[in-house]
Amino acid sequence: FSPDGRRILFSSNRSGNLDIWEMDVESGALSRITDYAGQDWDPAYTPDGRKILWSSDRSGVFEVWEAAADGSGARQVSHDGVDAENPTMTPDGEWILFLSGRPQQPGAWKMRADGSEPTPLVAGVNLPDLSPTGELFAAPAGAGQRTGRDLRVYRLSDGTPLPWKISLPASITLAVGRTRWAGADRVAYVDRDESGYFGVTARRFSESSLGEPER
Repeated sequence: FSPDGRRILFSSNRSGNLDIWEMDVESGALSRITDYAGQDWDPAYTPDGRKILWSSDRSGVFEVWEAAADGSGARQVSHDGVDAENPTMTPDGEWILFLSGRPQQPGAWKMRADGSEPTPLVAGVNLPDLSPTGELFAAPAGAGQRTGRDLRVYRLSDGTPLPWKISLPASITLAVGRTRWAGADRVAYVDRDESGYFGVTARRFSESSLGEPER
């Protein structure tokens, strides 16, 4: 969703190629934001709603790109060289959290909004998702579709985890543990119950404790 809640960014191959699209929540009207031969996905608005971030392989490998909200003025932000995906920006516009595939330390990284100071945070995690305050991020262990085992919340400043974890069933077919924040102290994530059915679980937490699952 855009910061004002009026628009939704998403990726779609409805044009025959994976591009970024935008939908007006009230009218349902669609606008194509990117139109390029490469693959564009993982879109997110910047906190002021004036720009968008996304992942594209138009440079040969997936990197983080930025453009105006209408798709104009696209420029490459990251120079990971391997695989940079899933970007989100802190509310102050200073940092971008992203997933890196660098062999020496695949996992959660951060970089300045201009792409400088790429900094590894936590190795061996997947699909990091930034909290509404920008101080924390959640990420399950694993890579690609092979997520699971556990889900933790980390500090963006230095990657240190809060002193608890959520145990998850391993999966090679679905991104178990993929997280979205439901407030500053509540995470919702993909889970699987005792019967083998996939669904969404939410849990509240504090700095030192974890609440009961809400299914």
